[in-house]
Amino acid sequence: MVELAGFSIEVKHRPLRLHVFSVIPESHHQDSVGTFGRTVRDAVYALDAIYGVDPRDTHTVGQAGKTPEGGFSRLLTDNDALKNATFGLPWQSFWVLADERQRASLVDIVREIEAAGATVVNGTELRDFEKNISPDGWDW
Repeated sequence: MVELAGFSIEVKHRPLRLHVFSVIPESHHQDSVGTFGRTVRDAVYALDAIYGVDPRDTHTVGQAGKTPEGGFSRLLTDNDALKNATFGLPWQSFWVLADERQRASLVDIVREIEAAGATVVNGTELRDFEKNISPDGWDW
């Protein structure tokens, strides 16, 4: 997989999903751990370690039976999962606003996705993007 320089992975979860003995929470209801990986694989291994029921933390009881048997890491796959997949590339609503470095990264990623057997359709667009996206680019 193409690694993008300067990017990191964060798993954003709903409150009360992580046990407080795995993180240093701001409060009992704000248990966000922030960024903890440079790849999705890194993030999944970290998620396995901190998600689920902890008998020391009553707030996590609601997770009983909701963690995949064997953890989330067993759901990781390789490029074979992309065979026969189709992806839309919203050019006018998104990528036209990217700089040259970002576009070069996109081309590399698209080539890799296609080499794995997927189809990438250019020109699929976000509905009403003219109303929702600033002509100056994404501002968030």
